[in-house]
Amino acid sequence: MFNDCNSRADFLKKVIEYENILPPNELISLYQRYSSSLPDIAERQLGLTVGLINNIEKKQRTFYRKSLSTNVNFYSSSSELVQTKKLLFCFCGIANRLMLPIPVFLQCLPEQEFDVLIFSDPSKKSFLNGVPEFSISVEELLSKTNQYIDFQKYRALISIGTSGGGSATLYYGIFGNMDKAISVCGKHRSMLVINVSNSELLDFDGYEFDRMIKNCIAASKTKTALVYGEKFPRDIAGARSLKKNLPFSQLIAIKNLADHNAFKFLLENGKLKEFIQLILKI
Repeated sequence: MFNDCNSRADFLKKVIEYENILPPNELISLYQRYSSSLPDIAERQLGLTVGLINNIEKKQRTFYRKSLSTNVNFYSSSSELVQTKKLLFCFCGIANRLMLPIPVFLQCLPEQEFDVLIFSDPSKKSFLNGVPEFSISVEELLSKTNQYIDFQKYRALISIGTSGGGSATLYYGIFGNMDKAISVCGKHRSMLVINVSNSELLDFDGYEFDRMIKNCIAASKTKTALVYGEKFPRDIAGARSLKKNLPFSQLIAIKNLADHNAFKFLLENGKLKEFIQLILKI
């Protein structure tokens, strides 16, 4: 697991890689097996994440991970009929996580109620071209994933995305006619135009997703929600930019949040599990 690590930095990088893919049960097993042999900086990082998992709930969630591609992972307990479950599509931000290490997020989800797909886009193009090394478009990402996981067997389909994945999750949800789509501290892609170079602007205007759903939005059943911090101007502006283009969306302000990382704030206040399970209700 750490055989290719030669320096303290290598060990820490490897721990972060594991934090971006492993479910709670696997990360805890990793810590129990290797903590005594890791450099202090890596052991502390891994131990901190294990502590966060245990603080959410002492009984660890047991998910089994199947890698569909480098940037696509599927998590399931495999012990319950999928007909009773919701399938959750998760779109990571630019750090390739959902504001927190993946096992911390998964610890908030009852494995008997959810199967989970987690997508990351290291190209930092907000999933406009699907997922690198897996798909080149929104259509291909959904159709190819459906070849592995039969969406129709599930009781409900929900998408959630954080930060850089917040806009994509709404449009993927609508395009895929999912039951619900939730953006957490996301913003409309048109707000990204000021952050790209002139050469990149040649084929980029920020409204690509809007054109994609033009012919399906009227018939869509998808309920969309925009989560943001009530005291954080950047994310207030981001939520407003999405609301302008998806006016039917529900606004959900997190009280007293004056930072971008909503999940970290909720975790520190002992409310993360309750909040996640509440917004994922159908």
